[in-house]
Amino acid sequence: MPISIAIIEDDNRYSSHLAEFFSIKGEEIIARETNYSRFLAIPKIANKKVDIIILDINLADGESGLDGIEEILKTIPDTEIIVLTSHDDSLYVFKALCSGAVGFLTKGMSLSDIYSSIIQVKNGGSAMTPSIARKVVNYFSSNVKTNNDLDKLTPREYEVVEGIKDGLSYKMIADRCNISIETVRYHVKNIYRKLHINSKSEVVNLYYKNKS
Repeated sequence: MPISIAIIEDDNRYSSHLAEFFSIKGEEIIARETNYSRFLAIPKIANKKVDIIILDINLADGESGLDGIEEILKTIPDTEIIVLTSHDDSLYVFKALCSGAVGFLTKGMSLSDIYSSIIQVKNGGSAMTPSIARKVVNYFSSNVKTNNDLDKLTPREYEVVEGIKDGLSYKMIADRCNISIETVRYHVKNIYRKLHINSKSEVVNLYYKNKS
């Protein structure tokens, strides 16, 4: 079955290249918009199956894709968002991941590599360029907590942590725990608050530090 993809990108030429390449690969382009407000305004978009959303940061009409991540996920909770941008600032990376994005890629990548990342996310993984992954590692090396705060979690929250540790998407965690995606998001917010952290990658790092 084709992967259904939406592209939210203000550079029409680049957006067109992405859409054409993905279509050649046999995937379905659901929408191509220049900002997330226009995407969310598509009639009955909440009822459409959108597997992957490719989202830029700097969008038309002054919108920021970072601000749109949570709004998009409220409307289409079953989708997976990959940020694809020219910016690789650490603050952008962590804001995107904390807001619910499952990948952060830079536009210097080839279309083939971007497509490979989409396949990786569709299969339940995350997607980051090597330079972005290094930023994440460096951040955790200097900031992650080492105390055993995992004991503060409820049994259900701990199950969610194990799902994050296993690299599962929110949808896959919901299926494993037999709960809704919104319930998963609720637990994740509580986990972040209790562990004093801000991203899924910090959850994984803290998990292994407390298991060592």
